[in-house]
Amino acid sequence: MKNIQLSVRNIVILFKILGKEQLFGLILRTLSTVVNIVLPLLLIYFQKRLIQLIQIETTSEKILIFSVVSISCVLLAKKILEIIFGFINSVLNNKLSCKLEYTLHKKCVNAQLRAYDNHEIYDKMTIANRIGTSTITNYIFAFFDIAGEIMQFLSSAIILCTFSVWLLAAALIGAIPGIFVRIFGNKYEEFDKKRTSIVRRMNYFKNIATKGEYTKETKLFGIIPFVCGEHKRYYDAWAKSELAYRDEDNRRRIIWQSATSLLIMVLPSLYLIWRASLNEIDVADFSYYLSLLTLCHGNLTAIINHLFDNELADSRIKDYFEFLNMPIDSREGEDIPAEWLKEIPRIEFQNVSFRYSGSETNALDNVNFVIEAHEKVAIVGLNGAGKTTLIKLLCGLYEVSEGKILIGGRNIMEFSQVSVYRLFSVVFQDFLNYEMPFIESLSLGGEEKVTAEAVYEAFDHMDGRNIVEKRFLGDLNRSVGKIIDKDGVELSGGEHQKVALARSILQNRPMIILDEPTSNLDAYAETAILKNFLSHIYQKSVVIVSHRLSAVHFVDKIIVMENAHIIEQGTHSELMKRNGKYASMYELQASQYQ
Repeated sequence: MKNIQLSVRNIVILFKILGKEQLFGLILRTLSTVVNIVLPLLLIYFQKRLIQLIQIETTSEKILIFSVVSISCVLLAKKILEIIFGFINSVLNNKLSCKLEYTLHKKCVNAQLRAYDNHEIYDKMTIANRIGTSTITNYIFAFFDIAGEIMQFLSSAIILCTFSVWLLAAALIGAIPGIFVRIFGNKYEEFDKKRTSIVRRMNYFKNIATKGEYTKETKLFGIIPFVCGEHKRYYDAWAKSELAYRDEDNRRRIIWQSATSLLIMVLPSLYLIWRASLNEIDVADFSYYLSLLTLCHGNLTAIINHLFDNELADSRIKDYFEFLNMPIDSREGEDIPAEWLKEIPRIEFQNVSFRYSGSETNALDNVNFVIEAHEKVAIVGLNGAGKTTLIKLLCGLYEVSEGKILIGGRNIMEFSQVSVYRLFSVVFQDFLNYEMPFIESLSLGGEEKVTAEAVYEAFDHMDGRNIVEKRFLGDLNRSVGKIIDKDGVELSGGEHQKVALARSILQNRPMIILDEPTSNLDAYAETAILKNFLSHIYQKSVVIVSHRLSAVHFVDKIIVMENAHIIEQGTHSELMKRNGKYASMYELQASQYQ
C-alpha cells in the first residue's frame, strides 16, 4: 500500500514538473494500449483460422489468399503503428529529458555554496543524476501498460480456462521464477548506491587525466602514472564488485529461466501433444493454445516486470526528489533597492563569525569593520587568515554562523541571495577562463552585450589595449582558446587576469572585489595596474585582497587579518606609525625588493 501511495504521489509531482506538454503523451499511450491489447489476439485468431482452412480440402484458393492477406494486414498495421508511436514517443521523450535535466541543473545552480562543502551532497547529486528519461517515461505511463497487460492476460486466461485449467496453471506457475529473478535483480540498486563514493573518486581522477586544465601540471609534475594508477585502483574496485555481483546474478538467472522454459514450453507442449493424440485437438488448436499460453505468460511477466520496475523507479525518483527537495537553495527574500545598483551604501560587519561545515574551528571569529560608500579597502594577511572567506560572506555566497552583515543598515539576510549577487563584481584568485567569442566572454554578468568602445576603454584602465589590438587583431568575435574555435587565441595567465579585470569593469556593478587579482603579474605591473584601475572607478566601492602590500598601500583603508581575526585597521600611514603586524610585514616585503 505504501508503494502505491508513493507511486501516486510521485506521478502527481512529476506532472507538476512536466506540465501540460505531456498531455498529448497520455492520449497517445492510451491509444497505443488499446491497439496492443487487440492486435495480438486478432493475430493469433487469424493464424488459427488459416491453419484450419489449410486442413480443409474443399477450401478455395481465394479464401486462403484472403486469410493470408488478412494476417499480413494485421502484421503491417501493427508494424506501422509501432513506428508511428515510437517516433512520437521519441519526440516526447526528448522534450521530457530536457525538462528533467533542466530541473536538476537548476537545482545545482541555485544551491548555496555551503552545499558543495559536504561530500554527502555530491553523493546525493550523483545518485540523482542516475535517473534517466526512460525511467520517468516508463514510470508515468506504467499505469497504461499494466492496464493493457492485465486486460490481455484476462482475455487469454478466459480462453485457456475454457479449454484446460492446467494450461492456465502452467502460465501462473511459470511466472514464479521470474518473480525471484526480479527480487534479486532489484537489490542491484542498493548494491550500486554503496559504491557511489568509489564512482565519484574514479571520475575525479578520470577528469584529471582527460581535462585540458590539468594537462600542464600532470606533465610537468610527472604525475600521470599516479593519476592513472589511482583511477585504475578505484575502477578495479568498482569492476571487481560488479563482476562478483553479475556472476552470482547470472547463475540465478540460468536456474530460474530453465525452470520457466520447462513450465511454459516443454510440459505444456507435451500436454497438447497428448491431447492431440486423443484426437481432442487438431494442429490449428495446438498452435492456437500454445500461442495463447505464450501470450498469457508474456502478459504475466510484463505485469511482474512493471511492478518491480515501478519499485525500482520509485527508489530512483525518491532519490531525485530527495535531492530536489534538499534545503540548499539560494536564500529567498525581497529584492535589493534599485538605487543600490548605482551606488552601494555603507556595509558593516557586526561580530561576524563563520565555520565551514564539518570544521571544528571558525574560519572567521568575531569580525567587525565598515566599508563606506565609494571607499577603497584592502584586506591583507597571511594564507589561511580568513581573507577569502570574508569575501565570500560579503558577497552573500555563505550565510554567517553568528553576527550580522548590514548593507545600508539592513541585514543582508532580508534580501534574496540572487539579488545580493548583483551588487558585486568579483575576480577571485582562482577565476575561470571562458572559452567563447571574446566579446561574449567580456559580456558575462552584464545586463547586455558590451560595445567595442567600452571594451577598449576597460582595457585602457590596465594597460591592456595590446591584448585587443595585437592578440585578437581587433576582432572581438574571435574566440578565447581553441576548444570552440581552432583559430582561437590562447592567452597567458597574466593576460587572462587582465581579461577578468576588464570583465569586472564592464559588468558595471556598484562594488568590485579583487581577490589576489594580479598574482600572475610582477609587483611593478601589479601596482601600476591597480593604481590606474582605481583611478578610473573612483565612483565605485572596491575591496582588494592581496599578499603584496606594496600594491595596496594607496587605498583608503587597510584591514589586517590573522588567524580568523581582524588585528589591525587603518590607512597605510596610520598602520606604519602603529608599528604593528602590518608595519613588520610591509618592511619585510620592502627589504626583499631592496
